[in-house]
Order: sequence, then structure tokens, then C-alpha cells
Amino acid sequence: LGEARKAVDAALQLQPSHAPALALRRTMDECAAVYATEATKLALLGLPSDAALNLEHARKLRPADSTLLVSLAMAFRQQGKLHQAAEMLEDLLSNGDCEAASRESLGLVYNDIGVQQATDQQLDAAVHSFGRAIDASGVHVTSAPFSNRADCLRRLERPSEALADYERAAELAAAAPEALWQIQTRMAMLHNDSGTRLYNHAQARKAAQAFSRAIECNPRVSRFYLNRAEATVQLSRFELARDDLLVALRLDPGNHR
Repeated sequence: LGEARKAVDAALQLQPSHAPALALRRTMDECAAVYATEATKLALLGLPSDAALNLEHARKLRPADSTLLVSLAMAFRQQGKLHQAAEMLEDLLSNGDCEAASRESLGLVYNDIGVQQATDQQLDAAVHSFGRAIDASGVHVTSAPFSNRADCLRRLERPSEALADYERAAELAAAAPEALWQIQTRMAMLHNDSGTRLYNHAQARKAAQAFSRAIECNPRVSRFYLNRAEATVQLSRFELARDDLLVALRLDPGNHR
């Protein structure tokens, strides 16, 4: 297919009005469109390898169409060939082709790479990949790479950086209640971690403030109220501690702590 397309293009360079060559190129473009449409259907059916095969055929018939390369990269992503997909999209960007689609797709691929690295406990590498996802996405960036990077930074005990990422993720997810709630619950754990560290270093007032921020982010966790109650007892704020204990019991009646 590829050689046939090259022959048609060469013929048209020599004679742009050559009717048979024009008709053949038109047929090839139509066939490429059919292959691309079929690839989309196959990808939606969870058959990315078959989708990639159709896209390869489409590329041979319509080699100048860079959108096919973006689609092929996403088919590779669906197959788990993340580095291959990233390399393809990076090449497209370096050539200035399909910049918006390439950037958005590259951001998704680097986010997937970061998730894979985080799962494998390669936290520093994951932080780097999530950063690349953020940079690649540009104006199309979503909350996911920020919240994912924040998770890694929290595990690396870099709380101030993690908090900044969670806050940015929350801004980006403001119109998506479910995603925003997930971010807030993770941010709450970060504040609770901070409060625990402060409490263990005899900084009860700052610890109580951190536990309060955890409760603001997620008021449904009894442990946060128990932790704040312990801190407020140290501050001789017994009524506040009692109120927190009552809330904790209401949230978790079986907790005998």
C-alpha cells in the first residue's frame, strides 16, 4: 500500500492533472478513512492491537495525515506500549504536527507512565513523569497528573510540595464533584499526617490546626476528630475535645479508642 501511494504521488508531481492518478489517490484517501473509522470502533471495543493494524494501513494510504499517528499512539497506549507511544507523540510535536492533539495525548501517556512507576515504587521517577505530563499537556492539563504527583510527594515526605499539587488539582477539578472529592480526601490525609508529626513534636496548637484542615477537606473520618481532641486536651480546651469525641462516636459508634 505504501509503495502504491508513493507511486501515485510521484505521478502527480510530474503531471498534477493526471486523471487516473487523481482518481486513484481519491480512492486511497477514502479507503484510509474507512480504516481509520474501523480503528476507532475496534479501540472502543477494547481491541487496540486490531485498531493499530487498521491505522497502519490507513497511514500507508494517507501518509501525510498526522492525525492518524496520534490515533496510532493512543492505540499503543491502550496496549500498554507507553514509551513507544510517547516517542511517537514527541516526534509529532518536534515536527509541529497536530500540536494540540499531540500535547493532550502525550500528557495522558506520561501520566500513565507515572502511574506505572508509582505502582512499582519508583517514586522519584514517577514524580518526573507526572511533571512531564503536566508540561506536555499545556492548557489541556487535567487534575490527574497533579493529584498523582502529590500522592508520590506525600509518600516521599515532601508535604509542602504535595499540598501545592493537591491544591492545583482541586482548582482544575472544581467542575467535577467526584474528582474533587477524591482530591479532598487525599488532601485530608496529608493534613492529618502533618498534624500527627506536629503532635509528636509537642506542637499541640499547630497540630490542632492541621487536624482542623483535615476535617475541612473530609469531615467524614472519625480519626481526624479523635486526633484533634487529643491535641485540644493538651491545650486544656476540654469542651472542644468533648465535642470532637461526640462527633467521632457518631461517625464510628464502634470505635472504643
